[in-house]
Amino acid sequence: MPSISARSRACVLLLLLGALACERPQPAALTPIPPPPGVVVVVIDTLRWDRSSAYGHSRDTTPALRALALDAVLYEHARSQAPWTTPSIGSMLSSRYPSDLGIQRYGVALPDDALLLAEILQQAGYRTGAVVSHSYCGAKWGFQQGFDSFDESAIGGAADLSSERVTDAALDFLQRAQGQPFFLFVHYFDPHFAYVEHPGFAYSDDPDYQGPIRSAQPIRKLRKLIPSLQPGDWAELLRLYDLEIAYTDQQLGRLVSGLKEQGRYDDSVLVVTADHGEEFGEHGRWGHTVNLYEQAVRVPLVIRYPGGAPGVVRQPVALVDVVPSVLSALGLPQPAGLVGADLRGVDTEPRPVFIETSKGARRDAVVFGGHKLIRDHEADRWELYDLSADPGEGTDLASAKPQILAELQGMMAGWAARPRRREGKVEQVEISQGDAARLEALGYLEEE
Repeated sequence: MPSISARSRACVLLLLLGALACERPQPAALTPIPPPPGVVVVVIDTLRWDRSSAYGHSRDTTPALRALALDAVLYEHARSQAPWTTPSIGSMLSSRYPSDLGIQRYGVALPDDALLLAEILQQAGYRTGAVVSHSYCGAKWGFQQGFDSFDESAIGGAADLSSERVTDAALDFLQRAQGQPFFLFVHYFDPHFAYVEHPGFAYSDDPDYQGPIRSAQPIRKLRKLIPSLQPGDWAELLRLYDLEIAYTDQQLGRLVSGLKEQGRYDDSVLVVTADHGEEFGEHGRWGHTVNLYEQAVRVPLVIRYPGGAPGVVRQPVALVDVVPSVLSALGLPQPAGLVGADLRGVDTEPRPVFIETSKGARRDAVVFGGHKLIRDHEADRWELYDLSADPGEGTDLASAKPQILAELQGMMAGWAARPRRREGKVEQVEISQGDAARLEALGYLEEE
């Protein structure tokens, strides 16, 4: 047998090793770890649902919200739990009714024992941040609970335009929270009075309008004009209001684009809603806080659930449902005492929606089965409306439909008799002269 040289033996050994290497299983390619989930809750102050093009308004006031709704669930019949900021947002972020929180009137802070969504998520390891532009959901009113950062730098006067500053601060928080689970609460104020002209938008019912309505009109002057306004004046007021909505929607678009650019859009729960609406003379009033008609309490609500299918929900829902829905989407447990429901199962579970106010008058309302019942406690009056046939609530059916009246009265009585988690003591906010002047310019500190 011929001998094999040392060089040949080395070559054979290398070939064998190569063959073994080819047979050895190769390590799998590394799968990128998805970013932790995020939550963004956006409240656009005083955004009435029917002035949004996502809900069919003839002017395309909210193209960013309309685009988001195509990738999310749009709730057609959402109501806030109160027609003004502090009780509405407090109720939404705690999933408790305003009367349970004790924040039904001005100058009362959110109580320390209210468990807010920020506190729940902070305890679960989320980085939490808020950017607010109205003191009535600011730290002085107790809304800072559970937030690692709470930015109030965008709070300004009645005619101040703050939405761009709000978006800048929100995007800055998102940048700092990269790679972490986060909760961001964003509050835009600009659709609230005062209504300011925005030349970049071409809304005009009457380009030659010469009436008394002007951009950034002081509250006292406008209130004196309200009783004498003609249809063309109301149209001009609504035009300015629509401009404010469109301006704010542009900033919402910037925020959504920022989420996408930072790679956090797909994995985030994104909620966009309003704290209340606004009346423009439909029931003899302008503004909000007192009445519980649809113009004041029906709000847009769009929620994007990661991995969820887009759609439209037509059952009545409530802002107290936001916290349970967010926690469910994140796979987190529900704390005891929440009064809301997980909205993803709402189509099969019709239920009553309750609303209340104690500013100017003590009134409660319930929406169920296409009807709405409003109780005015001080006047001892009940109003019943068929919202399907009469969405503007122009015909009171309290005497014409006694059976439905009795059914909804029973629901309201049961709700009023519910066990309360808070009774008695509330925290009174000390309002400085400067705060009082700013709030008065916004239409607060007096009955609207």
